Amino acid sequence: MWVVCGDFNEVRSGEERLGSSLDRRGTKLFNDFIAAADLHDLRLGGRKFTWMNADCSKLSKLDRFLVNQNSLTTWPLMNEIALPRVFSDHCPIMLGTKEDFGPIPFKLFNSWLGLSDFGDLVKDKWNDNPPCSRTTSKIDCLSINLRHLKSHIKIWSKELRKKDETELFSLKSKICSIDLLAELNQIDDNLVNERMALLAKVKDLMTKKVSDIKQKAKCKWLREGDENSRFFHSYVNNKAKRGRIHGLNINGNWETKPELIKEAVWKFFDKKFSESHPIRPSFKSRFFKKISTEQKEWLDAPFPEQEIKQAVWNCGYNKAPGPDGFTLEFVRKFWNIVGKDFVEAVKHFEQHKQIKPGSNSSFIALIPKISDPLSLSDYRPINLIGCVNKGVRQDDPLAPSLFIVAAEGLAILMKEAQQANIFRGVKFHDLEEGSLPVGGNMHLAKHWQPLIDNFKVKLIDWKAKLLSSGGRNCLCKSVLGALGTYWFSLYKAPKKVLQQLESMRRRFFWGATTDTKKICWMAWDKVIRDKKCGGLGIGSLYALNLALLMKWRWREKIELNAIWSKVVRICAGRPRAGSVSNHNRGTWNTICRVETDLLEMGINVGHFLKPKEDGNGWVWELEPNKSYTVRSLGRLIDGVKLPSEDAETEWIRGVPSKINIFLWRVLHNRLPTRDNLLNRGVVLPSYDCPLCHVGPECNNHLMISCSTVKMVSALLGKWVDWWPMNSSTIADFWEMIRMAGKRLLQADFLQSDRGGVSQRDVDNKEQKCVRWRSEAGK
Repeated sequence: MWVVCGDFNEVRSGEERLGSSLDRRGTKLFNDFIAAADLHDLRLGGRKFTWMNADCSKLSKLDRFLVNQNSLTTWPLMNEIALPRVFSDHCPIMLGTKEDFGPIPFKLFNSWLGLSDFGDLVKDKWNDNPPCSRTTSKIDCLSINLRHLKSHIKIWSKELRKKDETELFSLKSKICSIDLLAELNQIDDNLVNERMALLAKVKDLMTKKVSDIKQKAKCKWLREGDENSRFFHSYVNNKAKRGRIHGLNINGNWETKPELIKEAVWKFFDKKFSESHPIRPSFKSRFFKKISTEQKEWLDAPFPEQEIKQAVWNCGYNKAPGPDGFTLEFVRKFWNIVGKDFVEAVKHFEQHKQIKPGSNSSFIALIPKISDPLSLSDYRPINLIGCVNKGVRQDDPLAPSLFIVAAEGLAILMKEAQQANIFRGVKFHDLEEGSLPVGGNMHLAKHWQPLIDNFKVKLIDWKAKLLSSGGRNCLCKSVLGALGTYWFSLYKAPKKVLQQLESMRRRFFWGATTDTKKICWMAWDKVIRDKKCGGLGIGSLYALNLALLMKWRWREKIELNAIWSKVVRICAGRPRAGSVSNHNRGTWNTICRVETDLLEMGINVGHFLKPKEDGNGWVWELEPNKSYTVRSLGRLIDGVKLPSEDAETEWIRGVPSKINIFLWRVLHNRLPTRDNLLNRGVVLPSYDCPLCHVGPECNNHLMISCSTVKMVSALLGKWVDWWPMNSSTIADFWEMIRMAGKRLLQADFLQSDRGGVSQRDVDNKEQKCVRWRSEAGK
């Protein structure tokens, strides 16, 4: 464990300086040092800066504590506080590790839902609860039942945790005993089989534990390819570090006592949610629209039970729970038990049009808006409601339109104010909206620096060494590719910016960090190309940029009479849709020139964007539903710009992506074998195979001809009840696996038709074939 502290005489960003210029080179070197050492910067409390000159004109945050991941794992509540100073120009900083804000709220883990004893507990305790009185509403009854069940689940979960820890310790002790017998050469087949069974039980317990950590981490982008609990532990600890409130500036004083912080938070939001004028103003206007009688009857129609159930199924299954602690995955899993009470609660709300005070209780989660928040204004509140109110709100057919209803009233007020000449527009200079520059010359690379910095921050937070190739592939595709969506949908990125961003993605994919280099085993253009062209389907940022810009051209054609379309044409100085002004260099003209850019690379958008046969609207021929998608045009652009090959990428569904990527590297001879290392100038003591020590370690030798690999493969073939004939190359070996797996499935289905094999046997055989193919990729 490492804790580094002191005056570093450098800052990490421009926010940590006031009254002085920023040395970008020094800032970059300091951030690179922190990333290279795998250190984490703790949040500073008490004040924003730690150094100030004599005349108070220059302030900087120069002093800090830097800790490594092991320290955060051991003390997840670690924080630093700046203390008052008198004579020194530096503030003393103190390291703290503990605050007591009371008991931790109850949260249900989805891993419990698959346990049989948990299902029995829910069934027994839900029906065991005494019936509610006639005066109690159905919503209150459901809340009471959930609280009653929660009290029993708390007891059950403590016993389960204690039982799992005891069982895990016992299993590890037995495995250790067998290992000691093996060292004394006193082991037989029975003990080997017993050890395998013990390992299987340990794996089941650890899988359940990792599942709970994943749920706590709420890492949405990483859905497959990684079972690395170390990464999720790191993610949970970093979330706790960012979200923990170690103190607040209350009435000019830095307070760290939990009771004072709770009181300040309560007063702050009590004032926000209270009304000084109980009588709300109302207004009438001729601009308000009216709904038809049929629309009124549709809104007043009662909710059918199937619609309520469908609304629950449409909700996110793993969203952050509210005060009740239950996720909607619990409601879906035990719908046959709790569904009746859930439907009655929604129907009660529909009939009585009100919810009693207390039934709509929720948590307010405070999300920091800046790196070092000092007061409550530096936090963004998010309301976490319980599963009951999630269902009620999701069932409301007006829920998606509430914002539009409110916006309509605001628009009417603005229109009447404009007619009364008390409202008019104002000019403004260049600004940033959510870090997106507005008004600047986006043809210059310097205006794209915030996006580049955002990429760097993400890559520092997600350590490459904690992720497998599958996790890094998922991040490059779904997260890093989406970071620039807002930028790419408005501006055409300079070539220099795209090269820099692609370089960062390439280095991260191959596991490189800021201070270490890794061999890039394949050209990045070949990696990001579509799977049908032999790549991994990541996609290029250049294609994403053009496809997002082209979406505006699609929207302009199908929304020709929309207000935004008319405004854009007037501002851009274009008399008709689709024309380009020669006297305007604005954003919209850049978007209109995308078609010319595509035409220069051989893509005529007119071949795919065509008017409908009746002349009413347009269709996009690249999609079955005839509607434009960014993905379809992006793939087309990559297919033209990126190199292609005849063979598609072998990607097996149901197999972790890291195994599929390994197989892809095997088929392309891109493994770090000693033969490949020699070709890249890496000096090694020996280039012979480290397993059999016979001949050089090359791709074919390692996967086919090595005697040790043959022995392992024979055991694997015995395990899946099938073994292919001898082959000389990787390509022949893989083709034999594909054809043999196909023949096995066809034979099993023929026997199934004749009554010789049950459908369960066929499913088991198919699972074995899939398992064989995945293991062959290892």
